[in-house]
Amino acid sequence: MKATNLKRLNLGWSAQVHPKAQVLLDYHALWADQHSTRTPAQMANLGNGDFRGHLFTAWLKAKFNPNLSGHLVAEYLIPGDYYAVNRQNDGLFVRAELNLSW
Repeated sequence: MKATNLKRLNLGWSAQVHPKAQVLLDYHALWADQHSTRTPAQMANLGNGDFRGHLFTAWLKAKFNPNLSGHLVAEYLIPGDYYAVNRQNDGLFVRAELNLSW
């Protein structure tokens, strides 16, 4: 089994919305490369398919000056039939980051 057990189809779009800012939007369709090798008790957490789900990502990147940059990233996952029905809740991740360099 591969370490990632993942196949991905990606569509993306980006735009320079300001001289110092860029927006990137991506859609990822995710599939399991192989079925799990888990024990029967662990298999209760898996569904009967190989589609891992839909992942949407959005980035806002900015370079404020030569020493300060940052980004805001958001990811939204809609799980697929690879996961058990009781584990198919949508997921949201958001992070802001500032980078100081010298």
